Amino acid sequence: MVALRELVRVADRTIACGEERKLAALRSCLARAELAELRDGRGKLLIFTEHRATLEYLVKHLQDWGYSVWTIHGGHPPAVRKEIQHDFRLRQQVCVATEAAGEGINLQFCHLMINYDLPWNPVRLEQRMGRIHRIGQQAEVVVFNFCASNTIEGQLLERLHQKLDDMREALQGRVYDVIGDLLQVNSLDFERLVRETLANPRRLEASLDQISALSPELLALYEQDVGIAQATRHVNLDWVRQHDWASQERRLMPEYVEDFFLDAAERVKLRIGQRADGLYRAEHVPVALRSDELASVRRLGRPEAEYRKLTFRKEQRERAEHEDAVLCSPGHPLFAAVAEALERNLRTSGVPGGTARFVDPATTSPYRIHLLAFEVIGESLTGSPETAHAELCAVIEEADRSLAAGPPDVLHDLTPADERPVEPPDADTVRSVPNWVRGQLQLRATEEERRRRLAQAELRAGYLDEAIGLLRSRLEARWAEYDERMHRGEEQYRLLRDDAERRIGELERRQAAKLEGFRRLGVVRPGPVTHLGTAVVHPPVRPDDPEVGALRPDPEVERTAMEAAMAYERAAGREPVDVSAARDGSGFDVRSTARDPATGEVEVRRIEVKGRSAHHGDVGLYRTEWYAAQRFREGFWLYVLYGATSTSPRLVIVRDPWGRLQGVQEIAQVTGYRVPAASIEACAEEGP
Repeated sequence: MVALRELVRVADRTIACGEERKLAALRSCLARAELAELRDGRGKLLIFTEHRATLEYLVKHLQDWGYSVWTIHGGHPPAVRKEIQHDFRLRQQVCVATEAAGEGINLQFCHLMINYDLPWNPVRLEQRMGRIHRIGQQAEVVVFNFCASNTIEGQLLERLHQKLDDMREALQGRVYDVIGDLLQVNSLDFERLVRETLANPRRLEASLDQISALSPELLALYEQDVGIAQATRHVNLDWVRQHDWASQERRLMPEYVEDFFLDAAERVKLRIGQRADGLYRAEHVPVALRSDELASVRRLGRPEAEYRKLTFRKEQRERAEHEDAVLCSPGHPLFAAVAEALERNLRTSGVPGGTARFVDPATTSPYRIHLLAFEVIGESLTGSPETAHAELCAVIEEADRSLAAGPPDVLHDLTPADERPVEPPDADTVRSVPNWVRGQLQLRATEEERRRRLAQAELRAGYLDEAIGLLRSRLEARWAEYDERMHRGEEQYRLLRDDAERRIGELERRQAAKLEGFRRLGVVRPGPVTHLGTAVVHPPVRPDDPEVGALRPDPEVERTAMEAAMAYERAAGREPVDVSAARDGSGFDVRSTARDPATGEVEVRRIEVKGRSAHHGDVGLYRTEWYAAQRFREGFWLYVLYGATSTSPRLVIVRDPWGRLQGVQEIAQVTGYRVPAASIEACAEEGP
């Protein structure tokens, strides 16, 4: 006890004099060239430590050295941590954190990190790095790990990091992204290894050898086992591009997100004001939207009490002057709370399952649109039920009671009419439409989901058999080697032999469990079908109005225009694909691609095609088409075929119609935009 008290006194004197070696190492590190941008005020540094006392110790010295410092520790509730994160991004140079910042906080605006204390569990180190090394990081991440190599735990940590660096090429640079899996497949519990070695220092050399024996090949086999390899093996880049384009095109347009949120906010008593710079503010978020009674609050966290800068568009958020803005979109706590509160209000007022009036400029007779949702239920790998597929669908009911599928976003191109009461669907319709969905849409979706999951199961089972077979053969070879050495009298190999035998048994059990899970993937059944509401659609009050006529298509004219546009693209050496039949709300009819033979880059044209029987005239664009033109700008094209049914049709082409067309007018009577013929002619860029 006397010796311990003396050690404490020596430590206190050393700390008081500022001569502690680790602190000196920190000061030396801060002077390195890699941290130059921190010293001139441009960079941000995140320092992780294990203990609160160490955190306070570092803060004092960093402030004495002239740095502005924030801290994150377990004493801060989640809401305060978010405020600290926000202030760190805008004003502070350094953030010193305990493990409280290791999860749940995104700090990708920072790319400099020092791990002042290294955790014994390397997975926690992976979590720390994940705060800055993530999607959205624009700079090269620089990480310094402090390790005292003259201690037992320091030697073990140093050997581990040395081994990880040696394996960097074999791991394809992923090192800290896969360290947890790497240790697992090599049956190395590093934290336990440190504890046992500290308890018995004579095991140090054996522990170091165990770390040196880590095998990246076992990780590769494991990834094949769980199916990760299928994502990177034999990659079809054309397939990837096609799906990437489709993903961009089907992404919910921010204009609709913005319109929905502003309308919803008004209904739930959230006051949203517009700023002078075009963004929005919410100076007071009502208590009802921050209540734990909301499922969204329990799932995503409580919204802030105020938001001084809100935007719905990523491109605005990426501008330097708006880096402090909050991107409000599905998944954000405020957006989710507003949506849930709106849904509650509508449910109590009887809106779900109700009926409303709309106007369609393209119709001459009334019809109805029934909106429904259906699910496909499957089994997870563990056997529990899960929603394998969920889909919103629209069913169009014509005047003769015939039914047909429509695009789910069909209401985007219709105009809400007056709020006069509308007669709801009769009982026969309420029964027949869901039955039609079950037979025509849900059944097909169920079969497609079953085929997809069975194909995935077969592929993963093949990888599993291959991976387990290789692992088993290696383990059996080790067992045979250790068993032979035992028979030679080398008794120290008994433990290794028994461990190899245990791992073979675990491998067999894991294979059986995974194969059983794969078989469950094919268990798929139809789920519930829910009627959400019905739209009663009428033609415009003034159908002869020229504004309305610009939006009314002629099927024969439109078909001819599509054929002309496709032929023109092929003649130009491009590869056009008709995507109009998908009716997925993407806002255009043709996706046309061409590869530059010199660079290999692929140019994508997204083309909206319009046809007119006359040789001149205005053109109408639906709101979805106009929003798509705004989204894709230089990549969006308007092709207009004039005189489509004549002997001398003329194709007029406009690139970036949103940016170049003049005099475009929003149509008052219906939802759409009228493009003057003169503006189309003035902007014509090319044509046959």
